Amino acid sequence: MPERETTATIIGPGTKIKGELAFEGSARILGGVDGQINGTGELTIGSGAVCQAAIEADTVVIDGTVEGDVVARQRLTLSSKATLKGDITAAAVAVAEGATFIGHCRVGPEALANPPARTTTTIEPKAKSRAQAPEWAGEKKTTDWTPTPTTAIPENAKPTWMAGLTGSA
Repeated sequence: MPERETTATIIGPGTKIKGELAFEGSARILGGVDGQINGTGELTIGSGAVCQAAIEADTVVIDGTVEGDVVARQRLTLSSKATLKGDITAAAVAVAEGATFIGHCRVGPEALANPPARTTTTIEPKAKSRAQAPEWAGEKKTTDWTPTPTTAIPENAKPTWMAGLTGSA
């Protein structure tokens, strides 16, 4: 029986994919992916790569930036240059000194057996100035607001330092 050749999938530094990326074997991302990455084998997010994606693979190595949840069925490795903003579910995790990780982490066989429910979050960009705001943003008007007390504090309930103070300034 002939031996099966293995070829790595490579997303180059000038390439950005929007949608779903599926692979078998190994994949190396040097550019960017917005969406979802699913694979069997090893996925490497290279230095300088930026992915806003949910990731699931056997082994995941992050040298670049990932914003999204990561499921590594065997091992997740964060290098000293890695940035991960998202939740981790993995059989094993290795984090190098200098790596940035913001999220929750579930590690071990039980973590994979009972993964948390996946949620999809859509983040809408905020307008940077009124001139860049969409037309509907003009409907909201800001006014000066001064809080007013809705109930008065009984004199006998006030601390001694508040004795003689009234609700108006």
